[in-house]
Amino acid sequence: MRKWVPVLTLVLLAGCPQNNPGAPGKVGPQATAPAVNTAPAQSPTSPGAAVATALSGCGFRSQADPDIVRWKYEKLLLNLGTGVRAVCGPAALATESGSRLWAVLDGRLKEEARACYERAGIALPTREEREARWGGALVRVPVPGSRALAGSGWQSLARQTGTSEAGYINGEISLLGRLHGVPTPANDLVGRLANEAARLRRPPGSIGLTELTDALERA
Repeated sequence: MRKWVPVLTLVLLAGCPQNNPGAPGKVGPQATAPAVNTAPAQSPTSPGAAVATALSGCGFRSQADPDIVRWKYEKLLLNLGTGVRAVCGPAALATESGSRLWAVLDGRLKEEARACYERAGIALPTREEREARWGGALVRVPVPGSRALAGSGWQSLARQTGTSEAGYINGEISLLGRLHGVPTPANDLVGRLANEAARLRRPPGSIGLTELTDALERA
């Protein structure tokens, strides 16, 4: 807001690795579902509507939406496990036992988030709205010349950037919990471990999934 007017908010679903700065990986058509806010939504000439139209012309599924905040909090739910995939590594989650532990842990992260949303009065899209907007929008398929996706948190550790987005993901839930009196031990732990791994430039997979789960039980 200090440098640009208007400022648009965008919610993006995209399976697009970027292990090298400025060189994003390949994504297929209809792989993303960006939603761009605009006020008023009824105006076809508003900046948000213009951006949505331009993205749609490039193969994206894009729709202007004046109530974009609901979708940002919905997307946040999808990203809460990013730190787990980073510190434990995708291989740990691919095993049968790892998949079970992952499902429990991811459910715990989302359960805490939804409790915070409810206490804070944050509304989410309905199931019907999610299906209409995002249903079938992000389909992962092998792309020749591109490695399997492991998440943006994994990329930060793999590139040894020294920083992690966990403070803006799990940290957002931790903040909401403190503001509204909701315990968030799972998000607190995942955020702390992801930030610590990034700061110390540890590689992905430096913490075992069982080790993480046990630490949560002691939290």
